[in-house]
Amino acid sequence: MVKFILLLMVSLVVGGHSDSESSSNSGSDSSSRCEKSKKCPFKVKSDLVTLEDFKQKVVGEVWIGIFSSKFSANQSFGRKCNFGWNATDSDSGMAELFCYSLRTNKCENFSLTTIKTEDECGRIQENDVYSAAVAKLYSQDTDQYLWHDVCYRFNTDGECIFRYLDLLVKKWRGLGELDLNGLPLHLIAIDMKTNFNLDFSGEIGQFSWKEGPECGLDGS
Repeated sequence: MVKFILLLMVSLVVGGHSDSESSSNSGSDSSSRCEKSKKCPFKVKSDLVTLEDFKQKVVGEVWIGIFSSKFSANQSFGRKCNFGWNATDSDSGMAELFCYSLRTNKCENFSLTTIKTEDECGRIQENDVYSAAVAKLYSQDTDQYLWHDVCYRFNTDGECIFRYLDLLVKKWRGLGELDLNGLPLHLIAIDMKTNFNLDFSGEIGQFSWKEGPECGLDGS
C-alpha cells in the first residue's frame, strides 16, 4: 500500500514541477562554481548538500532508509537501515549505518569512519579512512529528505562496481506507520531522474521500510 501511494503521488506531481523549484539549501556560491565546471554530472544546482548544510541540517539527526537501489546482481536487497552522523568539531567522524539483513536475518553494522570534504561542485563527499568507500548526499530540501549515494568498491578504471543509493527521511516519520505527509515527492523524483537517471518504476530499486524488524544505531 505504501509503495502504491508513493508511486501514485510521484506520478501525479512530478509532471507539474520544473528544475527551477526553489530549495531550502544554502550554497549559492557552490552552485555557480558548479555551473562553470564540466566535471559536475548533474543539472539541478539546488540539490547541492554542502559541508555547511551537512553540519547544520544532517548531523545529530537519525535518518531511516525507505527506498534502496542496487546496481549489481551480486547485491542482495534487505537493507532496512538507520543512518546517523555524529557531531564533531572536525571534518572527520563516524557515519553510522545499521541495517537489518534479510540474507542473515540479523542487524549488521556498515558504519564508516570518514573524512568529509567538498567535491569540485561544492557537494559534501565522505571518504572512508579504512577502505575505498566514497559517499555523497543530494537534496533540494535537507529538512525533509536525503539521497545517500555510496560506492564501496571501484574497478581499476575507477568505475563503481558495488553501490547503494538510499532515500532517507527523518526517523519520526517511521514511528508506527510510515508518514509521508508533506514529503516533497516532486523534488525527490527530480533528483532521482536528473542525478542518477532512475525512477521509482524501474526494477533497480525497492521500497525497504517494511522489510524486517528495526535495527537501532546501537546495533540492537
